[in-house]
Amino acid sequence: MKKIFVYILILASVLGQMAPLLAQPKPATKKQTEKLTYDVYFHLGFIWAKAGQGDLSFYEETLADGTQMKHGQLAAKSLNVVEHIMKVRDTLDCWMNNQLIPSEFIKRTHEGKYNSIEHNTYQPKWKNSSAVLDSKNVASTNVKIHRWLKKGKEAAATRDTTFTVNEPAYDMLSLFYIARSLDYNTIKKGTKLKYACFSGLKKDWINVEYKGVEQIELRSGKHHTAHLVLLTFATKGQESTPLKVWLSQTPEHRPLKVIIGLKRIGSVQAEVVE
Repeated sequence: MKKIFVYILILASVLGQMAPLLAQPKPATKKQTEKLTYDVYFHLGFIWAKAGQGDLSFYEETLADGTQMKHGQLAAKSLNVVEHIMKVRDTLDCWMNNQLIPSEFIKRTHEGKYNSIEHNTYQPKWKNSSAVLDSKNVASTNVKIHRWLKKGKEAAATRDTTFTVNEPAYDMLSLFYIARSLDYNTIKKGTKLKYACFSGLKKDWINVEYKGVEQIELRSGKHHTAHLVLLTFATKGQESTPLKVWLSQTPEHRPLKVIIGLKRIGSVQAEVVE
């Protein structure tokens, strides 16, 4: 269940911190520009069991020194039977510049007796600091990861590690916004893009593959024409089960529906509440 709620990048509900953590300075101004609510279901044949719910939020922030930031927030909470089996309360936050290059990522996880905080900071080295600070202008990135972990009554443990990569560095949430920012009207069907993604204490690769336009129907009965995108972890030459994401054809590419198949049986699906 843990990987379901971590991998589905559309669940939400605001959660508090579980341990002291340094984060982005409090913004001087903060404006919410997006809030999307989703229902999450376990699906098997004729069975549709509501398993979770959440919100995906986006903010435009200005720090006291005038720096402008984009702040994405994703959180997940379990409901119904899942709540009794293993209570889930996960929150992901990422801060990015106007070109979606991340500077910080925080993942707070509370799943049953498992509690953790993952805190990534990114320090990109620019090829030209006076040019546009986008992915093409990144020479390398220094990634610092701090992890706090506590299981049940065990004493809390911390670990720190640092990576340097010769490309832009992302996390699960900032990469989701990258996928939403692509111009699918100019991308050929079958195109696969590869990004460096840091999850836990290791580096992975995530492939973003464009599968074209499809007609979809939500459980609400509403129909949409949407772009289908597959997100897969690619580790040691092997790809994980793909996360299927249907994005609206509107400029903001709202995530309308997400499906991930389970290894043993059924799937988990998330749909926007309209």
